[in-house]
Amino acid sequence: MKFCPNCGTKNENEAKSCSNCGNSLESQFTSRNTEFKSPDVSSCIENNPAYKRRRLNLIIIAVFIAIVGLLLIIVFASGSDDSNDTSVAEIVEETKSDQTFLTTETDMVISSTTVLESTENKSETETEIETVEASEPEQIIENALKSASGESNVSEISVYYNQANDYYTVDYHFIGTSWDETSFLRTIMSDYINTYRSVSSKIDVTLAFFVRVDLTDTRGNTSNEIVAKIVMRDDVFASYNWANVSGSIYETFSNDCELFDISSSILNYVDTEEIYYLP
Repeated sequence: MKFCPNCGTKNENEAKSCSNCGNSLESQFTSRNTEFKSPDVSSCIENNPAYKRRRLNLIIIAVFIAIVGLLLIIVFASGSDDSNDTSVAEIVEETKSDQTFLTTETDMVISSTTVLESTENKSETETEIETVEASEPEQIIENALKSASGESNVSEISVYYNQANDYYTVDYHFIGTSWDETSFLRTIMSDYINTYRSVSSKIDVTLAFFVRVDLTDTRGNTSNEIVAKIVMRDDVFASYNWANVSGSIYETFSNDCELFDISSSILNYVDTEEIYYLP
């Protein structure tokens, strides 16, 4: 047997050319002992159909991988752009929101500044009016008492609202001069009526008089004590025509007042028939 020096295929000794590649064997092989020459198999491999199919498959796979890689790159790049677009959109919206918030805060500051300027620009007259309104009705009641009794006859006036009983308490110290206990009681009851009439023409309230005087005991000790408590509800008071009241008012107060408490130290010396109204 002899081998083709071109493709290495075994051939019969008598063969003149290679049965596989057709290469001439006469010049190369003269006997079995002829020197063997390394065959050139490259052309044989290239011409082999199996080799061609394998190479085509590799090319197809390489192209497929390249296409898939390119698609992945495109998809990734597209997703990144969308994310960037979303981030940009969110940033824009946040910026708009911040601008709106800042605008609102600015408007509030401007509004507050305007209010402060308006308050500061109020005239002294307006401030005085507000002060008077804030002191009502306490101030109205105090002024009415001073007018009814005379400022020289009253002191230490305290006017406050008694929420539990729903009336304004007028607690004051009577320092006027009275001839006797009857004269004293006549005076403070008349002061109550006149104060009530003056106040009721301005505001609707119920008045309570707590009258204090200086009392001296047998040992010469002087103390300031409440000797009269008078409370008549405003609707009861309004039911009387006080301008035309005549005779003693003691029974009227005793019967119609919610509270009519006269200290025994005063009442024991009072002639109730002489307690008439002094307009």
